[in-house]
Amino acid sequence: MEHDQSVEFYAEGMVKMRIVFPHGKVDCRHCRFCRHREAFGVFQCVLTDDYIEKYDLDTRSIHCPVELAETPF
Repeated sequence: MEHDQSVEFYAEGMVKMRIVFPHGKVDCRHCRFCRHREAFGVFQCVLTDDYIEKYDLDTRSIHCPVELAETPF
């Protein structure tokens, strides 16, 4: 049985964007891609879809894709 609406392959792209952390606090709590999921009582990273417990907000996830520059400017 053939699927006329099926996808044969995907093209992959990458994006590079500037992310700033206030006062140099480079953690999930201060990242603009960290969202609170009230229904589950946890936070979620929009970039990786990882769920983040409240007690882990002051660290960066091991799956965090943010690359930091060596100098702040």
